[in-house]
Amino acid sequence: MDVNLKVNAAVNRQFERTLSEYLKVNKRALADVINTKLNFIARNAVLETYKTTPQKIESDLGKVVSVGMVVKGKKRTKKTVSLSNSSRIGGAPRAALIINKALGRKGEKGLNGAKMRAAMVKLIGARKRSINYVRASWIFGQRVLDKFVKSKAGAPSTTGIKPIGNRRGGAIPAMPAPTTKGSVFMWLNKFTAFAEKITTVGLTKAFQKEIRSMQDYMYRKFKETGFYK
Repeated sequence: MDVNLKVNAAVNRQFERTLSEYLKVNKRALADVINTKLNFIARNAVLETYKTTPQKIESDLGKVVSVGMVVKGKKRTKKTVSLSNSSRIGGAPRAALIINKALGRKGEKGLNGAKMRAAMVKLIGARKRSINYVRASWIFGQRVLDKFVKSKAGAPSTTGIKPIGNRRGGAIPAMPAPTTKGSVFMWLNKFTAFAEKITTVGLTKAFQKEIRSMQDYMYRKFKETGFYK
């Protein structure tokens, strides 16, 4: 599914103006500047894109717990779901409603009893594993650009955030040419409205951070020359 993410128009114009001024005081080659900016934007997009927490998932869907039991004289444990008021809707487990709704869309019968309990345990586990799924998609592009960034001084750290699943992003590094340009991009197997929203917001914040970074750099340079007292 192709979705074109649009950074706020005013933010985009400010970025272009700031970059134009930044290039006047930065002596690096244009391709180096573009690759560094794209790399830092991708890194910040990872950090600024909303992610939920295990605690929020447990609050919404329930907490998986192990219960001890004795079967034919042998101790065993089974996984079940502990529910709170926040994980219920009208008395029904929210996780169960999500599962049966998804099955209904496929024309399948809903679950109950032990099968539903097992499905709820599986759903909660999947949600926890996918906490970083959306934002980590930018890391694929970051890794491509890492090889073309000569200095990562001041680079936002994405250490500890690892993308899971298949590759869903990349980058085209800028190269010295009459028209020097580059790009960084990501995609998802299913771009829901919520995923599109949090990705766009995160990307916009990443642009804003890079604008401030360039402004700070220019201020320091102007101060060194005595332009600012």
